[in-house]
Amino acid sequence: MDENSKIRPLYDRAYELLLLKRVGKNIRDFREKHNVTQRELAKLAGLQASYVNDIEKGRRNLSFRSFLKICIALDARPESLLIGTDRDSLSRSRIQENS
Repeated sequence: MDENSKIRPLYDRAYELLLLKRVGKNIRDFREKHNVTQRELAKLAGLQASYVNDIEKGRRNLSFRSFLKICIALDARPESLLIGTDRDSLSRSRIQENS
């Protein structure tokens, strides 16, 4: 096993965590902009409030089904919650800069 194959799983995990935090922040920002509480979002989406809280903090893996429920509950386009309003690129090179 070469050195790169040992590092790659850690690198991919770091990128995954960065994406989960970014999507969670986008959901929170969108929700707050539209004056919806976590409890209201959870009820509208048919999810637990604690699960919504964990998603917004990037602590829980978000299933595609739950993501769609949140999009529908917020009347949001999926790409707006994935990409967000800022224009920061989520390139893998940013992870290396933060390492």
